[in-house]
Amino acid sequence: MTDTPPGGPRSGGLIGDILGRVLSYMDAPWKVVAIVVLAVLGGLGFAAWEERAFLREVLLRRPGPVMLRSDVSAPLDSLLADTTIDLAMVWGVDLSRNVQQLVLARQRGGGAWSMTPARLPVFVETSDPAQIVRMLRGSAVCGDPLGKQERILFRRLAEDGIRYICAVPIPPGPNSPLVGLLYFAWKTPPEPAIAATAKADAAADATDMTMR
Repeated sequence: MTDTPPGGPRSGGLIGDILGRVLSYMDAPWKVVAIVVLAVLGGLGFAAWEERAFLREVLLRRPGPVMLRSDVSAPLDSLLADTTIDLAMVWGVDLSRNVQQLVLARQRGGGAWSMTPARLPVFVETSDPAQIVRMLRGSAVCGDPLGKQERILFRRLAEDGIRYICAVPIPPGPNSPLVGLLYFAWKTPPEPAIAATAKADAAADATDMTMR
């Protein structure tokens, strides 16, 4: 005589039987690890399948090389016209050599701005690591050049009466290599709202200074 109901075992018994077989299989530590790994891989595979469109877009995206335009005068003049800054300048950057080269600089009221040497290091031993990270991630950094007298560029700007300067990477944003720096400066430190607006305008102009 049997306790099995007519019609065969119920679904609960079937699931229990499967679990029992799995548990009986895991009679060694390496088997437990194998089951866990298979479960994780299965979960990752399911997640990848669910996000396959996004992953395909990322994996197939192949941006071309970004270069600084040879003529940056138009966006530089636009920045001067749309903001209250007193000086705007573009420096080309070669990170592999840690070098920046002056490309063009304009002052409010007309007239070019130049300095010697026009070829300087991008980063020095006293550079702020936090600001370096921000810049490499495509964000603007700002400060008072008076506090950076060890930098030839900032020392020259302080001598010219500059009291607040910002640098926006060219191009801005975290997904492209740094090919230049757009500096813009004031002789009188601006209000935070004025500085924020100028940074947004500079980021837009910096985007127009690159080509692929």
